Amino acid sequence: MSFQIFPAICRIHSYLPESVFRQPPAREDSLFIFFLQLRDTLHGGRLYVFSILVAMTWALWAVKVVLSRRYQPWVGDYATTA
Repeated sequence: MSFQIFPAICRIHSYLPESVFRQPPAREDSLFIFFLQLRDTLHGGRLYVFSILVAMTWALWAVKVVLSRRYQPWVGDYATTA
């Protein structure tokens, strides 16, 4: 059965452009890709899952920063156990 599928995969491979088989971008390019996708979302109306993930990460980071600024150490009396 696998011998019947393999020729079909080879035919599909010959129709695909070379850009499909390029290596994915490096990790440091991810933020740049986010900005490109964000621009496309704002101007073209197309929504990307990666953009949603990065926006949620930034929102969570912002909430953590706001909450950490409100933190105050414990200053009340306390008792230790033996």
